[in-house]
Amino acid sequence: GIWLVYRGYSARQAERQARLVQQVEETTATVIEGWSVVEIAAYYEKLGLFSKDDFIKATKEFDVSQFPLVDPTAESLEGYLFPDTYRFTKNSTPEEVIMKMLANYSARLESLDVTDPKVEYNGLTLPEIITLASIIEQESGGEGSTTGALSLQDERDLVASVFYNRLAIGQGLESDATVNYATGKSSPGASLKDLEINSPYNTYKFAGLPPGPICNPSLGSIKAAMQPATSDYYYFLHKQPSGQVDFSRTFEEHRSKR
Repeated sequence: GIWLVYRGYSARQAERQARLVQQVEETTATVIEGWSVVEIAAYYEKLGLFSKDDFIKATKEFDVSQFPLVDPTAESLEGYLFPDTYRFTKNSTPEEVIMKMLANYSARLESLDVTDPKVEYNGLTLPEIITLASIIEQESGGEGSTTGALSLQDERDLVASVFYNRLAIGQGLESDATVNYATGKSSPGASLKDLEINSPYNTYKFAGLPPGPICNPSLGSIKAAMQPATSDYYYFLHKQPSGQVDFSRTFEEHRSKR
């Protein structure tokens, strides 16, 4: 009788131990700079963490009150899910994953001495900085320029300067990336038909910044939005197929390089 009780106890212990092992099993997730909420959600679904729809729903319902550097009026958490490599337990909920990503975002901004959500940078609020950073993220990434090698950060800083120069004179940002966000397309350019779309994210049709971020930007792009280079450039393009970025002061100069 004693042996049977002991045997039963051992089985229960083994079962409990197996459950604990399963709970602490971790999944490594690498969220790429520039991914949108939808792309992140699809990636987590592919990893087997939870469904894409559940994650997107959670981003719209998540209470951000404990994260003052996250825009409380944002419709989703686009822009605030910091791209990085994470380790999550396999039974993590969307809310637990979001919590970790927002904590990382907050810590990264604090590393740039951003602690007050009400402080403005170059006349832009923090949510506007994140929005601009998301556009810089999508519009940067060439391997250099025709006038000499540029680091990725230098390129981001110069792209930021172009957008600031345009904002200063009321010129449209004219970013294909914002149009693609509205249409849901992933092509590098926008078609002439796409450029006619009546969306506040169509920065060809509407001057100024779009209503919110178009992706989740890197720290480098956030830095560029906060501290852009000083230039007299108003245009840039990435030459194909090299990906080299070239900046221009006038539209005529820009058009001659296309």
